[in-house]
Formats: sequence, structure tokens, C-alpha cells
Amino acid sequence: MNHLLGFILLLTVQLPLFSQTFQRNANFPVKLEDYFIAMPWAGGINDGQFSSIDVNLDGVEDLFVFDRVGNRKLVFIQSSDVQGQSYYYHAPQYQSAFPDGLANWVLLRDFNCDGLKDIFTNYQSGMVLYENTTDETGYLSFAPFNDLQLISANYDLGGGSFNAPLYCMSVDIPAIDDLDGDGDWDIVTNTESSTSMYFYKSMQIENGDCSIPSFVCANRCFGMVSEASESFNLFIGDQFNCVLNVAEPRGQWRHTGGTILTLDLDDNGIHDILIGDVTETEMGAIYLVDTPMGPDSAVAVEYDYPQGQSINVHLFPAAFYEDVSNDGVKDLLVSPNALFGGNDQNSVALYLNQGTNDAPQWSFAATDFLQGEMIDVGVGAHPVAADIDDDGDQDIFIASRWYDTEQLSYRSQIHFLSNEVDDNGERYFFWQSTDWSNLSALNYQNLYPTFGDWDADEDWDLIIGELNGNLYAVENIGSAQQFIPGNALLLSDVNGLSIDVGQSATPQLVDINLDGVLDLVVGEKNGNVNYYKNVGSASAPAWSLVTDTLAGAMASSYLGLDGYSVPFVQQSENGLWDLYLGNEKGVINHYQFLGLSPQSGTLVEEQWLAIKEGDRSSVFFTDLTQDGTMDLLYGHSGGGLAIYTGDSVVIDVHQLDRDASWSVFPNPGANEMHLLLGEVKGKITVFDVAGKCIDSFYVHQNHTTLNAEKWSAGVYFVEWECRGVRSTKRWVKW
Repeated sequence: MNHLLGFILLLTVQLPLFSQTFQRNANFPVKLEDYFIAMPWAGGINDGQFSSIDVNLDGVEDLFVFDRVGNRKLVFIQSSDVQGQSYYYHAPQYQSAFPDGLANWVLLRDFNCDGLKDIFTNYQSGMVLYENTTDETGYLSFAPFNDLQLISANYDLGGGSFNAPLYCMSVDIPAIDDLDGDGDWDIVTNTESSTSMYFYKSMQIENGDCSIPSFVCANRCFGMVSEASESFNLFIGDQFNCVLNVAEPRGQWRHTGGTILTLDLDDNGIHDILIGDVTETEMGAIYLVDTPMGPDSAVAVEYDYPQGQSINVHLFPAAFYEDVSNDGVKDLLVSPNALFGGNDQNSVALYLNQGTNDAPQWSFAATDFLQGEMIDVGVGAHPVAADIDDDGDQDIFIASRWYDTEQLSYRSQIHFLSNEVDDNGERYFFWQSTDWSNLSALNYQNLYPTFGDWDADEDWDLIIGELNGNLYAVENIGSAQQFIPGNALLLSDVNGLSIDVGQSATPQLVDINLDGVLDLVVGEKNGNVNYYKNVGSASAPAWSLVTDTLAGAMASSYLGLDGYSVPFVQQSENGLWDLYLGNEKGVINHYQFLGLSPQSGTLVEEQWLAIKEGDRSSVFFTDLTQDGTMDLLYGHSGGGLAIYTGDSVVIDVHQLDRDASWSVFPNPGANEMHLLLGEVKGKITVFDVAGKCIDSFYVHQNHTTLNAEKWSAGVYFVEWECRGVRSTKRWVKW
């Protein structure tokens, strides 16, 4: 207690308190050719999964997109209130409303008949539920249902009934649909052998209680259709065979490991099937009818659906049925379900429905729905910045790797966004090239650049890292105003040995020992960071390995194996250096070390500022806005970028309580902080005394309670932003 009081007194005499915060900023226009793209910083889409839901509670359905690559959550708000007109904008502020831990596939359905869409998602070889609790909280929110126990069903395979989890392989996407029209959601999944399909009938309406999931495994051959075990051949009628079924089956069908969508294609009142296969580029349509052989039996199969404008996403297509044109009729969206080897550009096909929900008529509209309005460079994005044209501002370079569906191989290249100012003095980025300096001709994989004048001729030169762990020096044989690449020369150390850090070399040129020449820091697949000291001169560098564990750092990884470290080193204070690491998990690791003792350091924060927008993160700090503060470029596996701008924050403690329109209580407090707001809408952000963001969320009610149990004792600053005006109050936790 005395220590805390002393800290508060120290704070009050050192006024004002200076700090720097980072806010996600989407206000940088990006021009492509002769037009500005709508939402450049949304982050890209690879394997999109689409569900409609009213996110901002305005009565209009918005769009939630889950990307299997990186398990990313994306929210797009429908801003048009005119039927038949659709205008989406990216709204990352709502993404935190959806729970962390969603994996592999996500579908939003109202499982408990309360009018609010809940979350079905994969866990292990089954599925779990998150219940929509918006009615309880007053804003969009979800809570684990039944402690995230696997959803189960009653089975009877001929030897008596038993309960077991619904089966759904993590690589697949199930159909969740009201197949029998009784008002609750049935489920169709592939069986363990992927040669037939489970039909799980919901019994909630029959049981008279829609609030509790209740399923019976009604069939293991739903649709009376089967698929060859090693091909996309579908068998119906006399060719159909199902040797493993349930006792007294109630419906039938089948498939080999893939994706399932059920919808009525021919207006006969029975939902048909669209299926995608793990090895195929197209989808197949299976038409069902009610026959004496059994309910919902296949009578026709149509490959390369729809005819004349067939689906083709190169590998493992998945289909989703949602109204994205805002006309009250559901449209068809198709995206890959393949983590590797599928489209990662132009990977969201849109078919507008010119018919009805039960008799669709498709009109092909786009291969890049939403995606075409973003910076999306493929399966990864690694940003760096440099004033390459010597005009006084920082340009952006994005190294990327994308899958070439014509050559059936990955290609690496660098995109170039030049920093420009228009005639009105407004800053924007011009997406000038998708293959800057034709570096893709080098045929390097996992290309990663760093800029620096390593030959002391007063222009930017280049060092490139690549997949095999080697580095290549590319001299600028042009000028400070125009980069012209020379030959790419394999980089060797001072002993004449080729530098090889293993795999996926990610270099940075930086003068760590402050001797006036650029040193070399290199991340790698294993997650450690290599430090090569420049023992040559400013014009003739020579690299000598000092340590392969700079700061003792190890990038965060999922299995403790491949951290994929992407380092950014910059000078801090008191002789310290900051090392920020992009990594496999997509967070940002923050280490500090002494320049004179680079072999060891301190992990300051494993998840710096809690920033995470995808897997395989990359970070680069620079002053994009030319306001004297550092900004952050963040790239990730989704192929897109985010910008976080830094602001110098001055907080005068004596003025914190001037605004009486809202209050924070009790103050001091213990494990709970209560906020009473004058208006119900706004954004709350909590900072500690170092300016680190502790929590940030949007409020939709006057009284909000924060759980502060895990916060350390000390002083916090609570910022309320409403209608463009910010107000800050101090709160002390005992």
C-alpha cells in the first residue's frame, strides 16, 4: 500500500505524463490504377466462410467472415438501407465481440429459436456452440454454451442406442440447415470414411424445448448417394450402395471429405446438395426428391455446377448461401477450403441470385467479392518502408508469396505503394507495381527485403532473404531517386562461407553497436534471431556472426517448433534496444537487450499491445504520417496490411476529472471497475501508466462493468470516445 501511494505521488509531481499509444488507422487512401479502393486495410481473405448477422444492432444484416487461414475474424457492416443496394465497410472494432478460439470452420445459426444467431464452430472432430447473449448485455456478445462440451447425438447402429459427439472432421465444412422445415437446425456432415454422410436430425421442436440442443443420428447415407473413395464420382440409383447405416434410417446421402451446402435448387420443397471435394476445383449439385425408396433421395447429379458459369476456385471449394446484395434473396458465395495450394488471390466468387431462395437463378458477378476492395497480395504480407524515391516520405513495400494457379506453384514478388500527396495536400498511397523491379524473375521463394545504403553511395541498396535461408545483396545501380537493381549476389560472411540461417531468412539492416556501419539481423523459420556484426567498412561490409540468439529471443509458435521470426530492431533508451518479433502465432513479441550484450535480453511482453490479426505476423515501424511519432505496419498470412498510427499523448492528471458527464467508480477500486456514461454509444479504452492499451471495446449501454481482477495494482487511465470527442479519467486499483 505504501509503495502504491508513493508511486501516485511520484506521478503527480512529474506532470504532464508523456506516452505513445497506437491506434488502428484505416484513413490512408490507396489508389489502384485510376480509382481508390474502398477498404484497403481490411487485411485480405484467403479461405473465407460467410455468415450474415446484425452486428451493430440496427436491424440490418451485416456480414461475418471467418478465414480458415490464420483463423481470422472479419466484420463488414452493411451501410445501405435501400433494398437491392449493398455497401459493406470493414468494421474491425466489432471483431472482439466474437470469441477467441474459433477454429477451422464457423457458421452462425439461431440454435435456440430466440431470434439471435449463435456460433457453431469446430473442436477436435466435432463441434461446439457459443450462445448469443446480446439480450443480456445490450450489445453483441457471445458466451460458451454448456462449457463448450462437444454437441452430442443419440445413435443406434443396430446394437442399441447410445450417446456420442456429432462427427465432423476439422478439414470439412458441414451443412447446418432446417432440412425438414420444422423450425430447428439439422446438421449434415461427412462420415469417418468420407464415403457417406451423417444426417443429424434436431429434436428440439419435437421435445418442446428449443433452448437445449438435441440430435438423433437419423442416417449415415443421407440422400442415397455415394462417392468413389478416390475420385469425385457420385453414385445414385442402382449404383448406390451403403453398407453401414443406422437402424431405421430417416433420410440418406454421401461424399468423400469436403464441404457441404444444402439448399433447394429446383423449388420442389426438398433441399438439394452442393458438395466440394478436397482434390477438385469445381462443385457438384445433387438433386433430391421424396421417393418410396426413402425421403430425400438423389435422382440427378450435375458436375461443374452451375452449367455455363461453373464454380472454379482451383482447389477444395466451399459454398455459402447468404444475401449479400441486400435484396432479400440469398446469393451464392464460393471460396477455397484449402490451407495450401488453393487460390489466395481472387478467391471469393460471387453468384447473384436473380431468382428466389427456393429456385435460384445464378448470375456470375465477381471472383473477388470484398477482396477486390482490399490490399490482398496472396498467402502472406511482409511490409517494409523506405524513401525509395528520395522525396522525403516513406513508401511501402510488401513482400508476398502467392499461388499461381496456372503454373501450379508459389511465386514471390514485392508490391510497391508510393507515398503521394494530391493537389489538395491530402496524403495517399499509389499501388504502383505488383512486381517491383521485376524481382519475381529471380525465382526466390519467401522473398523478404531490407533496405540500407551498404555501399556508402548515398542511395538505397537491398538485401533479400529467401526460403532456403540464404541472403542476396542487390546493389542499386541507379540513383537515390530511381532504384535500378544490379545482379543478386549470394551473401557470404567474413570467412567466405555463404550465410545460411536455415529456412525463411528475414533480414534487417541496422547499426546495433553504433559504430556508423550497418549490421545485419536475420530471423528464420526456427524462431531465433541471428546477429551479424559488420566488421568491414561503410562501403565494403563484411559480416561476422556474433550470436544466433539475439536478445535470447524465440518467436512464439503453436507447437514450439517453427516460430518464423521476423525481427524489427530499434534503439530505445538508456542504452537499450527494442526487438519486436513477428511470429507464427501472429502476435508481436517485444524483447529488450543491451547493444553491448546482444546475446541476452528480456522478454518485456509476449503479446505487445495485444495486436493480432492473423498468423505469420510481420512488423515494421516508421513515421508514415510525418508527425514525429512512429507508426506500425503489420502484415500477416491473410495477405493484407494494417496500419497502427502512433500518437503522442499528454495526460495532465489535475485535469482528468473535469468532465462530469460520466464517472468511473468505485475509485480506488479492487476487482471491478464500473462506468456510468452519459450516452449509450462510444468506445472505451483503458491504458496503464506506460501508455499500453489494457482493454478496448465499444459500449452500447449506460452502465458497463469491467473485470479488473487480473490487472496489477496501480494507476490506470480510462478514455471514453463519443461523437469524435475524447475524455479521460484516472482510476486506481488497490
